[in-house]
Amino acid sequence: MPRLKNPGIWAFNALLLIGALLSAGTLARISGSLLPVPLRTPWMILVPITALAELCMFSVRYRSDAQTFSLGEISYVLGVVYLRPTHYLIASFLGLTLAYLIRRERLIRSVFNICATILVACLNVAMTRMIAGDNPTAGSARLWFGVLVGCSLAAFGQAVLVVLVRSIAEHRWLLKEAPKVLLFTQLNGIAISSLGVLIAVVIGVSPILSIVGGVPLLMLYVFCRQLVREHTLRTNVEFLYETAQNIHNTADAEDAFTGLLQRSLTSFHAGFGAVILHRPDSNSWMGFAVGQTSQGRTQMHEAPYWVPEPGQAAIVSRHDAEGAQRLLVDQLGADNLLIASLRIDGATHGVILVADRGGEGAAFGELDRRLFELLAQQVAIGLENSQLERSLGVLTRLEGELRHQANHDALTGLANRSMLTSFLLRADSRGRAVILIDLDDFKTINDSLGHAAGDAVLIEVAKRLRASVREEDLVARLGGDEFAVVLGVRGDSQAATDTAERMSAALNSPMTLDGRRIEVHASIGIATTSDGAPLDELLRSADVAMYQAKSAGKGRHMVFESGMDDEARERMQIVSGLRDAIRDEQFSLVYQPIINLPSNTTVALEALLRWEHHELGVLGPDRFIPMAEESGLIVSLGAWALRRACSDIGPLLSESGDPIALHVNVSPLQVGSADFTEMVIDALSASGMSPNRLVLEITEKTALSDSAIPAGNVESLRELGVKLALDDFGTGYSSLAAAHDFPLDLIKIDQLFVRAIEAGSDASLVRAILAMANSLGLLPVAEGIETAEQRQVLIDLGCNLGQGYLFSPAVALADLPLVCLSGSRSDGMAQTLS
Repeated sequence: MPRLKNPGIWAFNALLLIGALLSAGTLARISGSLLPVPLRTPWMILVPITALAELCMFSVRYRSDAQTFSLGEISYVLGVVYLRPTHYLIASFLGLTLAYLIRRERLIRSVFNICATILVACLNVAMTRMIAGDNPTAGSARLWFGVLVGCSLAAFGQAVLVVLVRSIAEHRWLLKEAPKVLLFTQLNGIAISSLGVLIAVVIGVSPILSIVGGVPLLMLYVFCRQLVREHTLRTNVEFLYETAQNIHNTADAEDAFTGLLQRSLTSFHAGFGAVILHRPDSNSWMGFAVGQTSQGRTQMHEAPYWVPEPGQAAIVSRHDAEGAQRLLVDQLGADNLLIASLRIDGATHGVILVADRGGEGAAFGELDRRLFELLAQQVAIGLENSQLERSLGVLTRLEGELRHQANHDALTGLANRSMLTSFLLRADSRGRAVILIDLDDFKTINDSLGHAAGDAVLIEVAKRLRASVREEDLVARLGGDEFAVVLGVRGDSQAATDTAERMSAALNSPMTLDGRRIEVHASIGIATTSDGAPLDELLRSADVAMYQAKSAGKGRHMVFESGMDDEARERMQIVSGLRDAIRDEQFSLVYQPIINLPSNTTVALEALLRWEHHELGVLGPDRFIPMAEESGLIVSLGAWALRRACSDIGPLLSESGDPIALHVNVSPLQVGSADFTEMVIDALSASGMSPNRLVLEITEKTALSDSAIPAGNVESLRELGVKLALDDFGTGYSSLAAAHDFPLDLIKIDQLFVRAIEAGSDASLVRAILAMANSLGLLPVAEGIETAEQRQVLIDLGCNLGQGYLFSPAVALADLPLVCLSGSRSDGMAQTLS
């Protein structure tokens, strides 16, 4: 139950200090006193008078804090009347400091009280002198009226400052308590100020008589203190009676403890309190805490560092605590506390404590200790009679709930990372296997369907994973859309692979959510060990394998191999340097021609990104685009590529006048951004290129849908005349659906299918793709043509457009052959698409 210090109080103290110094500096110019001193006594005599008046105080308590009123107005009156302002302020400062040192007050409270007192003292002096006028006499009514007004105003100002600082400390406005505090302060200020005026007048008439008059004043003070003591004793008896009734009559142990502690805070004027019980069955400590520093119910899982003797209560203060007692106050974050043991059947079964008494004079006294000892006996009797078993039952249930919450994911009910770690540590180090599962493109589900739908998908995924493993295996959710499985018995590679295949099959079955069909796939990494490798190394290896599976095309599983470490380190280099590379424009573009296969003429240029990495060399897009998409940096990177490609090729096309198109790869994340259409318009306008010469290739291999790319963006692009193409057609599981539902103009046949149509090989897949493209009115473009045989088969099948090393690799802008920008193009792409 650590207590947080309030920096707002120190800031408030700083403002008070500045105000006090400015006010004191203003009054320092006044040299004389209002009345001459009757005896030749030094001004320093006011120092012990101020300290004594501050120590002889009355307290009015409110809830867990206290508002105190001292006899300080007497020293106010004497100082204002008989001392010059500078001496009065110095004497007040020294007297207050002496009083707080004797009382061993907390520093933050002492600073506040001293600054507030000096500030209102300056107000008192200014108001009194303004009303009394220059050179008043001892019999002047204006003088004594000014003294009363000044002291009353000072008391009111002090009360306002106290209310403000309490509001800061408790983080709430004390609107209900403020009127009572201000009213009592005014009445107290007028009464004590009047008494001070009487003493000042008596001193002016006869200093000796003032000493005699102090005797009845002392008797009055003692009488008032006795009345307060009697009232306190009567209140304490009522408190003990109510406590006993509450413990015996409240059925619910939690309610009984909460009510007991709340009343204890009020009676002992404390900041927080706790009941901590010992559970012999598990040798653990657990309990409740309430107060300003522990809102609601708090459980404590460790024993207090120090416990009093059975049946006894003790006062522990940070100023005096040593050894185990000092550890206790540090454990609770308290400055002072009352603690008592709960003695049941001759043994200690718990403790009850209240801590951090509020208000001036905050130390607990002997009367508090004896009352608290009686309170502890009442609690122990109530527990011993019938409540102990029920209370421990409640605590056992709460402990079970907390342990479950500490070890399980709140959404799915699976184990969490903490429980996964414990399970791995307990597993046989000679045969452990870890499987990490990361859902592919889960962000698309969250963004398109909402987080509630995303949570529903995660819950269903958790059920399917749990159903795919053995009883002894542990399934955990590590966070977000990442899960893990630890095999409980046999942890070899084959067992882990079999488990991964079952999980993949379970996840591949479509889900139905609110009538909507949702397909979820996952990338899975597997790591095994037979030599007791460190836990963190095993988890890291599974993570590396999982990212390898994701990089290899997603929706698959991979087993960690030693060579993957190098790839993982390279991946970290790429991820960590990607943002700086975009900022510093470390990227460049190269261009590969798209050829009309029958006429062997250039009809388009495809812009391809290259990253000139300072350590890894020149990287192709397959090395960094997946990481850019995962991190969201693909949007800014794609925007740069679009602008650069248009600015590179636009002027060349304008100069040549040839109907050549420009292909630029974009990501669905980029196309789905709200300002993508404006970005395209800006790039075209800056380069002077016609929109119907721009073809945007969607590079995403997963599903394309209106939910992933807003329909409004697509319509805006089509109205401009910009064409859309689906890259790597046939490699994504939803390519057919995308070609049918998404408003495409072209499809690019992946090079995997092109390689399969060598002379004498089966070309049925390409033939089927071309037939589908013709039926949908899509223009096919073959990728990766490397041989003349491939070119001829494609021409025979009816595919007239292609690209590949047979014609030209991707080259820099300066190296584009002149033939790409001249010659006859009767079958050019611009004509074909027009």
